[in-house]
Formats: sequence, C-alpha cells, structure tokens
Amino acid sequence: MKVLFIGYYGAGNLGDELLLSENIKLLKNSFPQIEITVLSSSPENTFIQHKVKAFHKFKISDIFKALFQCKYLIFGGGSIFQDKSSFKSLFYYFCICLLAKLFLKKIIFISQGIGPFKTWFSELLARISFSFADSISIREGEDNIKFLKKWKLYKAPFQGVGGIDSAWSYSCSTEPTPKDKSLLISLRSDLKLTKAFLKKFILLLIKKYSNYKFNLIALQKCDLKEFNFLENYLKQYNINYEIFELYDIESLKQNEKIFLSSEKAFCMRFHALLLCIKYIIPCLGLVYDPKVEGLCKKANLPFISLESSNLEEKIFEEVEKINIQDLKDFVKKQEELIKRNIDFVKIKI
Repeated sequence: MKVLFIGYYGAGNLGDELLLSENIKLLKNSFPQIEITVLSSSPENTFIQHKVKAFHKFKISDIFKALFQCKYLIFGGGSIFQDKSSFKSLFYYFCICLLAKLFLKKIIFISQGIGPFKTWFSELLARISFSFADSISIREGEDNIKFLKKWKLYKAPFQGVGGIDSAWSYSCSTEPTPKDKSLLISLRSDLKLTKAFLKKFILLLIKKYSNYKFNLIALQKCDLKEFNFLENYLKQYNINYEIFELYDIESLKQNEKIFLSSEKAFCMRFHALLLCIKYIIPCLGLVYDPKVEGLCKKANLPFISLESSNLEEKIFEEVEKINIQDLKDFVKKQEELIKRNIDFVKIKI
C-alpha cells in the first residue's frame, strides 16, 4: 500500500513537522506494510528527519512521479487551505488535488483546517478541493464545520466529523522536573500583531514577572523578527531571557527541558499552545486566528485577541487560576481521541 503525504513539509515549521512525524507513526503502527512518500520543499531534510522517501513539491517531474507511484494522497492536517498567508499556496494545493483526481487517486484529509479566506474565489478553490476527497476529517472547530456545511460536504459520521490534531500523539517526557521561575513566549508574524500591542504586552509581562526568565520559542525562522522587537525592552529592563529556535523534532527534543520547567506560557502559534498544554503548562492564548481561540475554548484556557483594546494586567491573573488537573484531564482525552484519525483513514484503505 503506497501513500503520498502533502502539506507544508520541509519548510522549517515545527508544527507541520510534528504533524508529519506523528501521522507517519500512526499509519505505520496500523499498516506495517505501508510505503510512505512525502512531497516536501526540502526532500533531503524530510528524508533525514522522518526516514521516508521524499520528492520536491515544486518540481513538476517530481510531482508527477510521486502521484504516479502512490494509490492514496493524504493531506495530514494543518491550515493550508486558506489565503491569509498566501493565495499561491492555496492554488498549489488545489492543483495537486486536481492532478490526483485526474490520476484516479484516492484523496484523504486528516484533521484538516479550513480558512480563513479573503476572497470568494479562494473559498471556491478550497471547496472544489474538498469535493474531490474520498474521506474528510476536519480539525475540530465551529468555523471548519461551518464551511463543510455551507459546501454541503458535511456527512457525519464518515465525513466532516472533527478529527484530532495529530500532534496530540507526540510523546512528551514524563520525568518529574521541578518548575523554575521561567515563562514561555511564542509569537509569529501577522498583520494583527501591531507594534503597539506587542509593546504593551511585553511591558505588562515585565511588570508582573520581572524576576522570571523569559524563554522565547521560535517555531519557524520568521518568528525571530518579532523577538528582535521584544529584545529591546528585555535588555532595557535587564530581564533574563533566551531565544530557542525549534524548527524540527530533533531541536524540540533537545530543548524539552524548557517545556518541562516553565511555569506559564503565552502563545500565539497554535502548535506552541498545543505543546504547552501537552506539557501541562498554564497558558494564555494570543488569538490571531480562529484555530487558536478554538483550542483555548476547548481546553478552558484564557485568551485575548490581538485586536483587543482591553489588554490589561488582570488577564494574567486568569492564567494563575487555571486548574492543573483539568488540564491533565483534557490532554488525556485528546490522546484517547487520536485514534479517530486512523479510523478515518481505515474507512478508505
């Protein structure tokens, strides 16, 4: 059985590499004889990191070879069907779906995110792409379900039922580690993240946690731009801080201690938030996208929109009130539900 994974792989984004890594493990555990290939923007790195065959996603000859050799095309999650970050990327994935359909391949979506869309045309391309699918599971969230219902593709229980982000199956260390006075902060570039908001946010953090170490975690290289801005204030107020670049699974494992020992987290990136929850760290979500707000609501965590004018110190008090046992129960539930993703695949394989 030959499957081809397609997504934002090989681009140095930890969240997408986590999704690929965990999807490979889940499939190999369920189908020992499976042959997995990946379309990646860096085939060499994908092979080294995940030990699977990879083709270059932007070389026409590689795309045709990969599609010709596989029986199933699998989209392994994430929010790639949107035009907020790039219309060209959305159009690319639409073309891959179209080619797969022309090649008579089975198309499977695993815990896929949908939107947001700036234009009706972008939404149309996404709707057509999803209409080509033989099996659909979407990341849980009202917005994702809304789109499937609008497109008349919501066919529970076999299609459209909320899948679980595959990163929930990532194996964290269970070794007891004492917490130290440190914070985790995850940011990413976004039009909603203004310099005014960022300045107010970091000054409030410094005021409340001046005796803490600030651990700034970049899950993609572009995150460093936001940290460069923060550094000016951290240096000005003599705050102890360190920047960690976590772009792949190996760097995550090497720096696992910062998750195990941190007391609190303030996360903008979805998978930074997910990882902090996995490590049972009380979190505040910084909402730039509905998926971040959705995860906070599911986990009963406080959050604030980047467009909010009510950023005050009292929001940090909500983090102090988070019930650790409730967080542990939530994580356990997600880990138990992860089998849903395999169930969706088994329907068609």
